[in-house]
Amino acid sequence: MAAPIVYCKCGKKTKIRTSWRDPNPSRRFYGCSGFNIIPIQLRLIVVFSLWYDPPICKRASDVIPGLLRRVNRLEVENKQFETGLKSRAQSRILATRLIVELVLVMAILLTKFGDNEKEAIVLELGM
Repeated sequence: MAAPIVYCKCGKKTKIRTSWRDPNPSRRFYGCSGFNIIPIQLRLIVVFSLWYDPPICKRASDVIPGLLRRVNRLEVENKQFETGLKSRAQSRILATRLIVELVLVMAILLTKFGDNEKEAIVLELGM
């Protein structure tokens, strides 16, 4: 069933929004569609709301705010974890590049010197 069209005092159509405040967490209401563009000083004058959902029970109003805080905390922890994973992956890439570059430098140095010089290097190292 479609929601009825409800108009604000200012004449604009309302939108169904969700309240996340503690007294009515997750309860939907009709709110002015121009609310976000109204200057902050006028919002108290123009604010129009009519509840779309019936009131929630006491238990839900006690539990939902805690669950919302927990979800927000877990989202922050997840973001920090993902950032840590990215930095570790970048460190591994840099270490791999360094090893590859060292191997290339050693290969270039070994090909640049002749067989006699290779033997001299080996003798100097005592091998």
